[in-house]
Parts: sequence; C-alpha cells; structure tokens
Amino acid sequence: MSKNNKSLFTRRDFIRDSTLLTAGAAFASGIWPVISESSDTNEDARKWFMNINRQLILETHFGNYKEIFNNFDAEAAAQMYEEAGVDLLCYFGKCQNGYSYYPTKIGVEHPGLNRDFTGELTEALKKRGIRCMVYFFPAMERRLQKIHPDWIYHTDYSSEIPEESSFDDVAMMCFQSPYMDEIGIPQMKECLVKYNFDGVFVDIVMQQFLSNNCYCRYCRELYNNEVGGVIPTDKNDPGAFIYRKWSNRHMETFIDKIQHALDEPGPEIAVIINYAWMSRYPVTPPEYVPHVTWDTPTPANGLFSLDFSFESRYLSSLPDVSWSCMNVRMNNWTDYSLRETEAFLHECAIPLGACGTLYQSDVLFPSGNPDPAVMETISTVNK
Repeated sequence: MSKNNKSLFTRRDFIRDSTLLTAGAAFASGIWPVISESSDTNEDARKWFMNINRQLILETHFGNYKEIFNNFDAEAAAQMYEEAGVDLLCYFGKCQNGYSYYPTKIGVEHPGLNRDFTGELTEALKKRGIRCMVYFFPAMERRLQKIHPDWIYHTDYSSEIPEESSFDDVAMMCFQSPYMDEIGIPQMKECLVKYNFDGVFVDIVMQQFLSNNCYCRYCRELYNNEVGGVIPTDKNDPGAFIYRKWSNRHMETFIDKIQHALDEPGPEIAVIINYAWMSRYPVTPPEYVPHVTWDTPTPANGLFSLDFSFESRYLSSLPDVSWSCMNVRMNNWTDYSLRETEAFLHECAIPLGACGTLYQSDVLFPSGNPDPAVMETISTVNK
C-alpha cells in the first residue's frame, strides 16, 4: 500500500472482507447481493468503489432518432437490473451526439425527449441501493459551435478557425477554450446537483495517439506562451515529443479541473475518465481516482481475450485502485447483436482472475427498456 493511502482498503482486504460478508447470500441465491449505500454517507469514493463488482453501462446514442423513451418504465427497468445483480449502473446524461436526456438549462435537450429519463432512472435505482453513475461527453455541442467557431476542436493546422461551410449540427469543442468553463463542466455540475448521483463517467478526454492535434487559437497561443514556437504538425518533427509532454500535462490539468469542480458537494462523488491510466498511458493515477476502466477494441476490431489478458496484467499492477475492462454485448458499440454467453463468461473470467471487476454493457432500444434476453445473459455472467 502506498504511504499516502494507509487509510484505504487494499485489494487483498477487499477480497477477504467481502467474501466473509457475502458468502452465505452468494450460496443461497446464486448471485451476490447489491450492497451499495447512498452517496449521502459522505464516504470517500475510493472506499465505496472497493465494494463495486458488477458494473453495467447503457449505451443510448440516440441522436438520429426522432422519438425516444416514450414507453420507458424506470421501475421495471431498475428491477431487472437489481435482479441481474448490477451494483453500479452507468446511463446517459449527455451523449456523443451532444444531446441531453434530462431537462437542462445549460445543454441541449434531445428534441424527441418527452420525459426526464436520467431523473426517473436515478430515482428508481436509488430505491434499490444501486449506485448511480451518469455518462457525459462534455465536449460535444449542438448550438455554440456556430456562435463561437474558435472554440471548436480544430485539426487543420492551416487555419485557426474552421471554414463555416464545414460546420455540422454537432461539433467537438476544445478543452482549452472557454467552452469547458462556461458549458461543459457547469452542465455536469447542474446534473449532479439536480439528481445527487454517485459518479460521473467522462468520455473522450484522454488522447490515445499523437494525431488529430488541435490547432485552434487557444491551443496555439497557449503552446507559444509556454513552450515557444508553433505546434508540430508531423511525428518526425524534433519537437514532437516536447509537444506530447505539453499536451499530456494540460490533459491531466483538465482532468484535475473536472475532479475539483465535482468534488465541491463532497469527495464521495466518483469521477471516472474512460480509458485513462491504462497501458497506453502508463502513468500511476492521482490519489483521488477511485476506479480505472477503458473500453478495449470491440470484437469487430480486435480479440477480447487477448486485449483483456494484456490489459488486466497491466492494470493489476496499479496501486490501491479498483479497475475493470468493458465488455460489450455486441460486435461494436452501435449494433444490437448479442454474442454467445460462453464468450462473455470466458472474457470476464480474465480480469476477475487478475483481481479486476466486471463491467458489462448494453445497447438499449429507443424505448429505453432493457431486453430480457440481454439481461438474462448479463445475470448469468454476474452469477
């Protein structure tokens, strides 16, 4: 255990204590019970996350649908998640299409939304003691990109601002621009205050490769002021590694900004940064990080058993933090296929064998209601 974390449980303590507490219930019902507590306990997120074993994320990228959640039954859905043994559910507040799934005064609501999906599901989950985590893609915008084009994440080094003819209905905004302070982070705080959920899952903050760099006005000025000169445009540029270190430093600063902003109500809020601190970015997580996870290449693009084995071997070396590898029900993140239960069992056994935890996923239909066949498979894996 690291010197700074003497008060935290080690992975060995967790396995020993949780086994003693839940062995009887596990044998009796075939699945460990949900033992999560409300976030009102003001318990540090790194402590309560050590009791999370069976996560599930709901994919609802419904930007192209005209009507969504019309027949959604939050109570019935939450009951199915409870019966499947889910102890933390991640569901959408703001998706990759830039739409919000709850009444927001800061973001842009989905035009086909006629109910508070995020709020209704949060309430139903809390009744059952299931931890609530809301997914946010904070950088996507559907309105201000045309008012503030200089805020857009701009990958064309020949200009500081994209051509107006290239504007789409949605755009990714730069983390160094005023957008994050004015819209991105305030909306996450708005949602947190509104529903008092347990955590925020933040997507697409980590840079996976030195490609598609941003050359907006803010990045150019910041780099010139701190390093001097222009941002490299080629990996063979002598300053490419200097730029990478500079970019990493500002990425970590942005993650710290998110954490501190959401910490204001209390340190019990878990902030998860997707695929941060994995083998592709082999840096020990900051002390406040409660959990490390990332979505490995899907079956359509990779081999899960290989990816899980490699990543689990690395993640198991991280000190005093729980971790997981996301497992998709489908062949990629956008289809509705359901692979064999045996494949899930095989894949999920790999991180479990390395002292990791389960993190399964589901792609919901526009109704928002879970598919019984999918839940049966998820329940089998959780058992």
